[in-house]
Amino acid sequence: MKGNISIVVPGYNEEENIKTYDKLLIPEIKYLKNFEIIIVNDGSTDKTLEEAKKLMKKHKFVSLVSYEKNMGMGYAMKQGFKKTKYENTVVLDSDLTFHPRYIKDLLEAKNKTNADCVVGSHLMMEHGAENVPLFRLMLHKSINYFYYILFNRKVYTISSIFRLYNTKDLKEINIESNGFNINAEILFKLIQKKKKIVEVPAKLTKRVYGESKINLMKEAKNHIILILKIFRWKLVG
Repeated sequence: MKGNISIVVPGYNEEENIKTYDKLLIPEIKYLKNFEIIIVNDGSTDKTLEEAKKLMKKHKFVSLVSYEKNMGMGYAMKQGFKKTKYENTVVLDSDLTFHPRYIKDLLEAKNKTNADCVVGSHLMMEHGAENVPLFRLMLHKSINYFYYILFNRKVYTISSIFRLYNTKDLKEINIESNGFNINAEILFKLIQKKKKIVEVPAKLTKRVYGESKINLMKEAKNHIILILKIFRWKLVG
């Protein structure tokens, strides 16, 4: 299959999940001619850094970005974007709640449609969320509903992390967000530039190891701030 990809994996306190990458992530991409995995250690206080170094020592295609202070998922993603070297960038949550098997579907969709961005969407599947906590589903659906109206574009999953991008697009746009709302900001700015965006079905599952890092109040505030910014950006063009 055509496709050279850089996979950016931001993570905070994900030592147990990183241990699974040899079994769950790497086999799903080894068929590709050119690929890399960039793990971003977002100021973890557990053994995430040590586990990432072990993986990097074992595989030459794994690299690491690490810093001491926890800065947020958006900040971590941006640090990863700076290191990408291939034409496609896939962002994957470190807990693999979107299984890496769906990376192939993202690539296939891009090759078939010539899309600039392919979104993995659990909302396109019947029972697309498996054992996911109700509070996370409600937050996700509420946020996506407001963004759907605001964007005026037929894209149903707007706040999800699991996507494939043209790497050059990520390097050309100015991304401000440092939290979970980065995903909505990127999508809006791609829409502003009239980029082609498509969605493919991808099941969302419950994390196996560790705890979710989402702070509901903090992220709700961040999304409200971003929505106000988008209103301003739309007004000024």
